[in-house]
Amino acid sequence: MERGKFEVLVICTGLPRSGSTGLYNKVCTLLEVSAKCVRHGRADNDTSELFQQKKNVWSKERDVWHVVKAIPTEVDYENAKTGHTKILQITRDIRDVAASALMRWGHNWEDPEKMIFEFSQMVHIKYKNFKHQRGTIQLHYEECSFSENDYIKTLSQFFEIDLSDK
Repeated sequence: MERGKFEVLVICTGLPRSGSTGLYNKVCTLLEVSAKCVRHGRADNDTSELFQQKKNVWSKERDVWHVVKAIPTEVDYENAKTGHTKILQITRDIRDVAASALMRWGHNWEDPEKMIFEFSQMVHIKYKNFKHQRGTIQLHYEECSFSENDYIKTLSQFFEIDLSDK
């Protein structure tokens, strides 16, 4: 990859307990191999104007990958269309997400079916703009966790990184 020719703001997203932290760490490690990468961490709930301004600045730089774990906004999707942002979403079977949340956080939902429905509504609302858009990719947790080589290959193709000499 030629320096200065790549999108620099990378947003990793997914429902809680869907594998988004693992995706974030894999993306950062991959990008650190190829260029300078700044890990900005988790900002899932930061919808402030200041944070959006920071993301806009990061998306215009051309020498550094800025990686953040956050929920994409409409502006981020527009920046992905113009080539200034890459957005990666990880999905997981909604029943597994709900079971993982139950095991991890110990919630005692009285109606598990209602909880699963609420989680699926979150997916639909948050990621409705995701399908087939330039600068976005959707990965599936099961595929990522069972086929490491294919996962890395998919990510390197998405970021246009040649790993043959690394």
